[in-house]
Amino acid sequence: DKEVARATSFVVRHEGAAHSTLRDVRHVYDKTKLSTDLWRLSNQSIFSHLLHVLQSRYLLPHLSVAVANSSSSFLLDLDAHTLTATSTFTVSLPSSPSSNARL
Repeated sequence: DKEVARATSFVVRHEGAAHSTLRDVRHVYDKTKLSTDLWRLSNQSIFSHLLHVLQSRYLLPHLSVAVANSSSSFLLDLDAHTLTATSTFTVSLPSSPSSNARL
């Protein structure tokens, strides 16, 4: 429930139909949770490692650079046994003492 609410878009394709409401996604989950491991992959925590890599590469303390995940979309296709996840990362750095510039 939390992952569906936090994502910009969360769509589950099952038996030829696309489901995007929390109620429909929960129903499909209840029917299929034991038959596939894709559900465990379809949460925003999969981006935590990627965010760590980005921050360790671009987060330079002397420049005050910050990296944040600003949106995430998931397409969990149970028919094709695939998960497509898209994320937008915002990189920001201070342009003055009281504001941030976004790249």
